[in-house]
Amino acid sequence: MDYQKYIDQLIKDVMSFAENVSDATKQKAEQAKTMIDIRKAEGELDKAYRSLGRIMYQIEKGVLNRDDLIVGAAVRQVEYQEELIEEMKKKMAEAEKPEEAEKAPEDTVEAAEETAEPAEAAEAPAEEE
Repeated sequence: MDYQKYIDQLIKDVMSFAENVSDATKQKAEQAKTMIDIRKAEGELDKAYRSLGRIMYQIEKGVLNRDDLIVGAAVRQVEYQEELIEEMKKKMAEAEKPEEAEKAPEDTVEAAEETAEPAEAAEAPAEEE
C-alpha cells in the first residue's frame, strides 16, 4: 500500500475540514453580529415610537402646536428603523439558507474517518511481524 498517497489524502481531508470549520465559524460570527445590530435597531425603533408618542401627546394636550414637519420627521424615523430591521432579518435569512444546504464539515469528517480505517488495518499486520 502506498502510504504517501494515504498521508496526502489525509492531509487534504484535514485541510478541507479546517477550511470548512473556519468558514462556518465566520458565518456564525456574522449572524451574531447581525443579531446584535437587529437588537440595536429595535431599541432605536422603540425610542422613535416613544418620541412620536410624546409629540402626539403634547399636541393633544395643547403644549405643542401641530407641526407637520415635526410629526413627519418622527414618522419617518419610525419607518426607517422598521425598514432597517426588515432588511437585516432578510439578510440573516438568506445567509442561513446556504448553510442548511451544505453539510460539508460532516462529510469531510466521514471521509477522513473512512480514509483512516484502512491505514489502521494495514498497520496491524506490520506490528505482528
